[in-house]
Amino acid sequence: MNGARVIVGGAGLAGLTAAYELARGGAAVTVLDAREYAGGRVRTIRDFSAGQHAERGGEFIEPDHKELLALCETFELRLARVLRSGFTHRFRGADGTYRLSRTAPWEALTDAVAPLLRRYKLAGGDSSADAVREMATLSLSEWLRQSNAPADVQAMSKALRGFFLADPEEISVLPVVEQIARGGSPAQVEFFRIEGGNDRLADALVRATPARFLLGHVIRAVSHAVDRVTVTVTDNAGLTQQIEGDDLVMTLPASTLRDIEIRPELPDDQRQAIAKLPYGRSTKVLVQSSTGLFDHRHARAFATDNHLGAFWDASEALGRAAP
Repeated sequence: MNGARVIVGGAGLAGLTAAYELARGGAAVTVLDAREYAGGRVRTIRDFSAGQHAERGGEFIEPDHKELLALCETFELRLARVLRSGFTHRFRGADGTYRLSRTAPWEALTDAVAPLLRRYKLAGGDSSADAVREMATLSLSEWLRQSNAPADVQAMSKALRGFFLADPEEISVLPVVEQIARGGSPAQVEFFRIEGGNDRLADALVRATPARFLLGHVIRAVSHAVDRVTVTVTDNAGLTQQIEGDDLVMTLPASTLRDIEIRPELPDDQRQAIAKLPYGRSTKVLVQSSTGLFDHRHARAFATDNHLGAFWDASEALGRAAP
């Protein structure tokens, strides 16, 4: 890539990492993003009293996030262990009363999807296998009905919306089977945050990348020729311009990519996937309290089966007044 002109679409962590590695390889990089800041879905908010901060977007770093952990090590960013007790599930039982359990929903779901889990393992987890592809067409709720799962198990499944960002009627049963095959509940893994705020990683990538960053630039169209690629963008002043490069790395999510005109068109399968791929919906509310709401509780994080979804204490290692 030495000397190549490379355009990177998107300044989230994926785009920033791509730009960083390309620049290290000698490419002349231009990064485009519609947002006015780099980091994408990772953004730390510091508009709190007592010098505290909270994560508006992506928050938890887990041990299997190998690439992200490697970047933290590269930039000497320290991690803080949080939520050591994991998430506790709050759900309504068959008798109508609420129950608390760290493991019951996942144990019940493991039993409920046991036949699918066996098929998944026999297929070696191959996403192209017929048995696995069939699971992708079946919602979690539909499978629980077909397998005559008890009402309390169906209620427990709603407590998982905080992890999968979708209700049981909307999510395929496949991600649940995959999660169980990987080791079970994601609620009991180790959780970390970057000390000082997760956006420190985005800032470190920007500082370490000798690239041209054009923020506030919306990508409208991409055109490929034999010897170049042209990207049409509109800046925050409403002006349209074209940027040329030798190559383009697109890291935008499908929900944004589907609004970009691409010529010549992508292959049908890829185009249809971009057009139809659904995303989970998440609304995050940050609340600061002058008292330690979780000080005397063993559990500091809860996944619920109601519309609240999940809530947790984000104040660990930040002092008393807690967001």
